[in-house]
Amino acid sequence: RHKEEETMEGRALVESWVRLRSGAWARVSRGSPEATVGVIVLHPWGPLGGSIHDPHVVTAARLFASAGCATARVSFRTGFSCGSSPTADVQAAAEALLEQDTVTRLLIVGYSYGSIVAVAAATAVPEAVGFVAINPPLDVAWALFLFNGHQLLDQGKKTPLPKLLIHATRDQFCSNESFDAFVDALPDVKLAVNVQGANHFDVVRHLPDAIRRFLRHAFDCDLQRFAKGDFHRPPPSQVVVEEGN
Repeated sequence: RHKEEETMEGRALVESWVRLRSGAWARVSRGSPEATVGVIVLHPWGPLGGSIHDPHVVTAARLFASAGCATARVSFRTGFSCGSSPTADVQAAAEALLEQDTVTRLLIVGYSYGSIVAVAAATAVPEAVGFVAINPPLDVAWALFLFNGHQLLDQGKKTPLPKLLIHATRDQFCSNESFDAFVDALPDVKLAVNVQGANHFDVVRHLPDAIRRFLRHAFDCDLQRFAKGDFHRPPPSQVVVEEGN
């Protein structure tokens, strides 16, 4: 297995290629001995060049790995699916992370196409403690998932899991009205972060702060405590809309 190291403040991200049970490949890192949370990170739509090397995907994985979390950047087998194939890839990635001795809980993070998969897959992974949806392309979900996008998004409306939703206010694939309506339909606990003036491809620098804010809001902890599973879920709270700049 080829290993690649990407440094960040804190623990380095050291990954290996792993073939998942579904047949997909993933870049997987081992967690620190005291960490109990694994993080699955999902990429944009492959047919338009989306991959696990997207800066949003790499930044999220590196952030959580720096605190000790085990991580998996999943490379989907196909971009042409009603959603069942990428969801199966996420379930297989969950199995791979849970094989690590200390990992017992999982967070699912997705950007663009991957964010919609994250919403749907969170309900299909019993160990999931929440999901992060970065720039969900709500207005084109019907096309990305062969007219099944709304059914996948509806899964998010059924789960009480904590959820972070990040939205660029000039997103080419999701209007502000569509994003607000989706957030309003989700049950608590939830945090919505609007990044003012950004487009669909330009929120990467806001991710670390938004994720740390989410952990405080939804789990009452910082990144290091989250990695160790030292958190609890506060009572349901109303959506908090933060504005990045």
